[in-house]
Amino acid sequence: MLFVTLAYIGIIVFSMEPLTRVLSLNCHGFNIGIEQYLNRLAVNIDVMLLQETWLSDYNSRQLDMISNDFIVFHICFEFS
Repeated sequence: MLFVTLAYIGIIVFSMEPLTRVLSLNCHGFNIGIEQYLNRLAVNIDVMLLQETWLSDYNSRQLDMISNDFIVFHICFEFS
């Protein structure tokens, strides 16, 4: 487990709080390759921010397949 290390005027302070590991990824479309890549990373990531998945509200449930440890929030902007 990783811990935050902060330095104040030459004194090193160790925090007992673990780091929050965040992944931000521009998917440029969501496909099986992206799904498998995210599945491998999921064990070491706390928060995933995915942009440009190009998934509609209907097929956004594919995001649930990445990992059972994540809660998915999906917003779709569809323009016609």
